[in-house]
Amino acid sequence: MVGIATYGFQSSSGNFNFLRDINDLKALMTKNGVSIADSPVFDSWRSGLNQFWIDKYKRAIPFFNTVKTEYPIHPTIDQYISDSQTAIANHQDKSSLLDYFPAIEAISPTVAIVIIIKMRSHILDQEVNTNIPSQVYPVAAVQPVQQGVSPFPPDTYSSPPPNVPGIPPSGYNNIPSGPTWR
Repeated sequence: MVGIATYGFQSSSGNFNFLRDINDLKALMTKNGVSIADSPVFDSWRSGLNQFWIDKYKRAIPFFNTVKTEYPIHPTIDQYISDSQTAIANHQDKSSLLDYFPAIEAISPTVAIVIIIKMRSHILDQEVNTNIPSQVYPVAAVQPVQQGVSPFPPDTYSSPPPNVPGIPPSGYNNIPSGPTWR
């Protein structure tokens, strides 16, 4: 910035504007203890506007509420909060769950894997908790079977089964009737 416009006047020969040197402003700020650094309120305001401008109103409202709390005399904050709430009510919000996660390049691969595992675990917990059957059936643990080896002890089929209704005693050939073991 070259200077700060202070006042001006018109005359028949043109407009005359008077500027103060920027160094005068810097000296005045130093004298009055004014910082030129961004404040947390400004950061919240900027973040809220960034979300608002890309139609992510649900994400903008918390930032706007922070501004309203920290700087209650803000001239337009109430209007932005109201506009955001109206847009949400009219289903114009484009926020998604992914907006609440940090950018991929901002997290390490290890953290990304942990997040994915926790999300998957949470989703599976939700599915289990919401789809509980009315009756629980016990499930036998499945053991891996080596190729060519029967999972049953060798003496399981060494003698014909006892007389069981529906199973004829003849024709028993010591081979399981289930799947063939290869």
